[in-house]
Amino acid sequence: MKSETNRFINLLASVVITALLLTGAVPSFAMAAEPAFAAETAADQEESAVLPAITIDQTDAPKIEGTSAIVMDMDTGTVLYEKEADKVREPASITKIVTCLLAVENLPLDKEVTVPEDVETEGSTMGLVPGEKITVEELLYGMMLPSGNDAAEVLALEMADDFDEFGQMMEERAAACGADHSVFKNPNGLNEDRSRLNYTTARDLALISREAMQNPEFRKVVGTAKHTVPKTNKSEKRKLENSNICLWSKETTTIKGKERTYKYKGCTGIKTGFTSDAGNCFVGSAKRNGTEMLIVTLNAEDPLERYDDGILLWDYALGKYETYKALKAGDEAGVTRVRRGEKKTAPVGTGQDLGVTILKGTADQQEFTTEFRLDEDKVTAPVKKGQKVGTALVFNKQGRLVGEETLYTLAAVGKGGPLSYIGIADEDLPETACVAGAVVLLIIGFRFFRRGRRKKERKKKREEIRGELATMRTAGVGMTARELNQVTGKEEEIKPIDRGPSRISDEEFKAWTSTGRVPKVGKITPRDKPFRPETSRSDEELFALLEEAKPKAPDEPRKHAGLTWDELLEVMSSPGPAVPPSGKGKGPKDV
Repeated sequence: MKSETNRFINLLASVVITALLLTGAVPSFAMAAEPAFAAETAADQEESAVLPAITIDQTDAPKIEGTSAIVMDMDTGTVLYEKEADKVREPASITKIVTCLLAVENLPLDKEVTVPEDVETEGSTMGLVPGEKITVEELLYGMMLPSGNDAAEVLALEMADDFDEFGQMMEERAAACGADHSVFKNPNGLNEDRSRLNYTTARDLALISREAMQNPEFRKVVGTAKHTVPKTNKSEKRKLENSNICLWSKETTTIKGKERTYKYKGCTGIKTGFTSDAGNCFVGSAKRNGTEMLIVTLNAEDPLERYDDGILLWDYALGKYETYKALKAGDEAGVTRVRRGEKKTAPVGTGQDLGVTILKGTADQQEFTTEFRLDEDKVTAPVKKGQKVGTALVFNKQGRLVGEETLYTLAAVGKGGPLSYIGIADEDLPETACVAGAVVLLIIGFRFFRRGRRKKERKKKREEIRGELATMRTAGVGMTARELNQVTGKEEEIKPIDRGPSRISDEEFKAWTSTGRVPKVGKITPRDKPFRPETSRSDEELFALLEEAKPKAPDEPRKHAGLTWDELLEVMSSPGPAVPPSGKGKGPKDV
């Protein structure tokens, strides 16, 4: 019985543990289907410098006319070419990249703006009129396609009280992109007021542009070749054309002895600029076979030279390098655990592709490992979609960090009910109820099982007692036939047999047990044959032992009458020396 109980306890414990694992109250250690996550330590942060997966060799790079330039893999941020990339220069209208980024991040596109009276009219404009009502979205197209200085100032004053305040916003946003050598004092890059000049570097412009291109609205605007502004209260329709002719122009140029159009296949943006001090500037991006290259060329002498520079640098970078995609933007990379939520996990992924720059045509030879480092083991509900939770890292086969991107939650998780405080998320309630019901049924079944076992044991014990009582009864329980007759009230004498003891009926035995000297039992079923205890004694020897228990005087009680049930059984079943019977094989002498 004890072994069966232990087996049931083990089974019940297994069920409970399984239930807890299924509901998430106890973390599962079987995570083979999920990517490995690790909490970030201070040592990890110190070793988080991303290094190129390849050795950058630009000895075969083309010669360009711009005095400062840089080429960067848009996905990985790996610099593949640079020429005086950290020299401080005026950016001219390239400044508008920062203004546009701030606008798409801070203003609703459908917000209607009223053009102020002192709107800018110098340089390139989109032709805004004082008092004109126009949406933020149309102002963005007017600023980025024809490089409207007027649109840039209207947007800036919609976000700040004056240019000083907006200049501070520009510098803070640039610094957040990693651009630490940029100063902005105006939103459009004009240099008429020498006290309000903008300064930056080719490297800073690449960093700012790379982050700006992650914004879908920004990318849409700068990648538009031509756009029509609807009629307003002060103007008819306006047809705008992008100053970046690499998006649309069929005009030809000669590159390395080959004539080709300025329209570059796969061009995705971004912005041109010019002032007498800044020279001809161009920030452009082009994508081919999943690899997007960002180029910056500053201070070219001729307007077309900046496009020639861009085409040369794109051909060089896209022909020599490619981006190996370790993880695609928006794809689920794994999950992060959620405490006190309606769900126990939230899917996570990167906001943009997690890639590694490699030499073109070597993708099949690469051996990269992706690891996910969470800021904390669990996040507490409610969890917002797009909430930063960690970093995705890529290591090469030498264990060197060659790529990283921020991990964000891909779905929101609301706050859970009361049971979520003990680790049971709302999504697991039906499952938990089923498991709890199964446990209850097991407990009920076990109780019935034990009750049945007890009944069987009691029945078996009764059978044993019946057999023992039958043995004592057939042995005469130490009484003569005459004494039995006196107890039972029978008039006829019960005769003993030569071999074996006398029998009494169930009714006679019941009458005898009513004296209280032996335990009462239920109805005894007569047996066909007498039952003997397991003993080596003969009937004669048993009779002799019982004869010695007779009282010495008529009023003296029999010795056996004072014995307990167990003592009687012990006397009846214990082996001992043979005792000769009092008679000649016919039982006690007074029978």
